[in-house]
Amino acid sequence: MRRNLRSREGDSRYTTPRRGSWSRKLPIGIQTFREIRENGYYYVNKTAHVRRLVDEGKHYFLSRPRRFGKSLFLDTCKESFEVERG
Repeated sequence: MRRNLRSREGDSRYTTPRRGSWSRKLPIGIQTFREIRENGYYYVNKTAHVRRLVDEGKHYFLSRPRRFGKSLFLDTCKESFEVERG
């Protein structure tokens, strides 16, 4: 993983934390998967969970606190299905 971060050294989307490694901007207030990916924000890729949910389950109830990523995860699901259709 460090190898990938070093190759982005000249990219303005990255900032330098105290320890000298490169990191992406945090997507505070952004709730669309597409915008996060296209603008190079930091995110945890949960697309593998989408496939598992579709294959293994029937009904789901997303019970999480406010500002915990429910809308972003649903948008990730939507984007995954659009890619499969397209």
